[in-house]
Amino acid sequence: MPMDAKFVVGLAEMDSQHRCFFVLLDDVEAACAKHHDEGISILVGELVRYAVFHFASEEALMAAYNYPGEAHKAEHAKLLAQVQALCARKPPQASSLRLFLYNWIVNHIELVDRELATFVVKERARIRSKVEALLVAPRG
Repeated sequence: MPMDAKFVVGLAEMDSQHRCFFVLLDDVEAACAKHHDEGISILVGELVRYAVFHFASEEALMAAYNYPGEAHKAEHAKLLAQVQALCARKPPQASSLRLFLYNWIVNHIELVDRELATFVVKERARIRSKVEALLVAPRG
């Protein structure tokens, strides 16, 4: 399933990373449909690695813009623990993991990431406005 426009949060770096999540989830679904266990295992590992990268990226934005995001960070840690538990099952239940991740990412984007993106966009606009005011201010 391609990323629906309703999941666009308006911050390019987050939107492109979310698109990658949807592509990976589609790849897992395709591997599940073909019952390709080795492919599923590789893709699930890639999903986990990408989640770690994505969460670090979001947390760097939070730190850079002084976003009060402790609950957001806690949700990242909780998700990684849940995903690792699902991956630890032998054999991994890829279809369950895919469904869990899809539901999680949809809710996370719509509720938590959208709030972070809005905050960062406003902060960037505030900073831009401040710089523009300095550039046009008469020098005394």
